Amino acid sequence: MVAQNYALVAHSVRNTQLDLLISSLQDEYEQITQNNKGKLPFDFNINYKIKEYEDKVTDINSTIFDIPINDKSTKNEIDKLIFIGELRVKLELYKQQWNESDEEENISEKIKNIEEQINDIKLIDYQDKRETILRLLDELIQVYLDKSGDALDNYEGYKSSFNYKEKKLELRKPKSAYPSKVGSSSNHMFLHLCLFLGLHELILIQKSPYVPQWLIIDQPSRPYFGEEKENIVRKLSWEKVKKSDKGKITIAMQLLDYFINYIITELKTDFQIILLEHIPKSIWTEAGLSNFHLVEEFKNGNALIRFDENNQAY
Repeated sequence: MVAQNYALVAHSVRNTQLDLLISSLQDEYEQITQNNKGKLPFDFNINYKIKEYEDKVTDINSTIFDIPINDKSTKNEIDKLIFIGELRVKLELYKQQWNESDEEENISEKIKNIEEQINDIKLIDYQDKRETILRLLDELIQVYLDKSGDALDNYEGYKSSFNYKEKKLELRKPKSAYPSKVGSSSNHMFLHLCLFLGLHELILIQKSPYVPQWLIIDQPSRPYFGEEKENIVRKLSWEKVKKSDKGKITIAMQLLDYFINYIITELKTDFQIILLEHIPKSIWTEAGLSNFHLVEEFKNGNALIRFDENNQAY
């Protein structure tokens, strides 16, 4: 009787443990089932997906490589956009500060004007501007050529044609497209004077701060005092200079005097010409040239550079 009761108790214990195990497994099964609800089965081809994503990466890299990041025009456009962006940020900063002051309405108007100026900024066509300046230079030189007409002999009435490439003045026959070949040292001297007077007038009109308002001319009368042959100058005395050549020298001096008068009266500014010459004072006194002033005469031992008895400069 005792043995039978023990067996029943032992059987009862084992069934209780089994029920707990089954109950625990049932709960876990239900939990797993609940967690897997709504999830798709892992049934796609993983290699196919990898290949698909690699193709997309290749397409994106190809698009990036097609962007011309080293192209100058693109870089310039980017720089412009960056500049405009930075400028707008600064304007907004100033605008915010000004809005806090009592001059808000006035400052807003200033900002509007500045923005309008920014929008009106245009690139300068320097090629077109240079051609315009050269046409003006020819127009200015022509005035001095016309005043020198009596001294230019056969070239009287010819037109100024400044050669920008070679930086020299040429003469063009009226209604001709090509410059003429100019001879004689006398004509070359007048071309020299007309070119530099025209250049300085242009510089004054343009108000350039880089060129001083003075000009040094060394003996423009040289073509009439003698000829240079084999590096030897055969110089004439003033009495032996031809009357016609003296007339040309007078025209040259009148040209310089006219230039000074024009600069003072029309352009309302100052200019100085330092003239080193061998001509007599009578040239400008008899012609009534008011802008000439004799500073010093270098003769009878008086010289700009003096030498002692040992031929040493002092």
